[in-house]
Amino acid sequence: NVWWRLLNHLIVLAEEPIDLPAEPLVRQFTWGELPVALAYGFPEVARCDRLLADGRRASIAGLKSVLDGGGYPHCRVLPEVRPLLASWTRCRALGDHLEGAWGGVQADRQYRALLDAALRLSRPGGQPAFSAPDSPAWDDSLLAAATRMTGRDSARLRRLTTDGRTSNRTDDSLPKPAFDNESAGLAQLRSNWSPASPGMTVAYGLRPPRIELSVDTRMLLAGTWDVEITQAGRRLEPTGNWQQTCWLSDHDMDYLELCLDLTNGVELERHILLARE
Repeated sequence: NVWWRLLNHLIVLAEEPIDLPAEPLVRQFTWGELPVALAYGFPEVARCDRLLADGRRASIAGLKSVLDGGGYPHCRVLPEVRPLLASWTRCRALGDHLEGAWGGVQADRQYRALLDAALRLSRPGGQPAFSAPDSPAWDDSLLAAATRMTGRDSARLRRLTTDGRTSNRTDDSLPKPAFDNESAGLAQLRSNWSPASPGMTVAYGLRPPRIELSVDTRMLLAGTWDVEITQAGRRLEPTGNWQQTCWLSDHDMDYLELCLDLTNGVELERHILLARE
């Protein structure tokens, strides 16, 4: 009947290597979450039960591929971070009811790093950085499930970044509010953990780079940081990507310096400074 044909189609989709786009979200849905969901929903079907190990491996490999060594997703995959977090959260939740651990200590550490990155790469209103103005804010059930799985530190970071109070937040057990990650092409200049903290997020791994600046929960500017330079009437073109040449974060300020090589040996520099007070 139709029901069995549909189930067989889903099993074949999860079993057979197919030519999928390189987007992490498509691959995670197809080779990560789908096999785990089939194993959970139909354990009496041998083909579904055998999919569990493959789904776990694909989910863990996908999580590792999205994050760099410092625990941040590359700026190119920022639009997919929250859907990916939701999919991995569902896999972990289903895995609690299935035989065997979800992925071990390393996978747990990577999962928590992704949640922490998603929390800090959020606008004051809860929308993802660089998203459309009408994009949805955090889903409460996703946040509750993810922080429950990751433990106390992530739960504390969640309270600091989403509860809306404006006091200055300091907590030695948490990472510094500001960060720069060259391999992810991301930097965030931020005074403290309050969602009302002045802050600028810079995705310099994109071309052109994107920036967002907010103060006291208000978004002051957001979009691409375009530039056009001409020399003797001829436009100079980039010969590479933006590179971070200096990063400084102390009790007075956050400072980011970027450079871009252009044709004819010209170098363009940009300097961003956010004062603590």
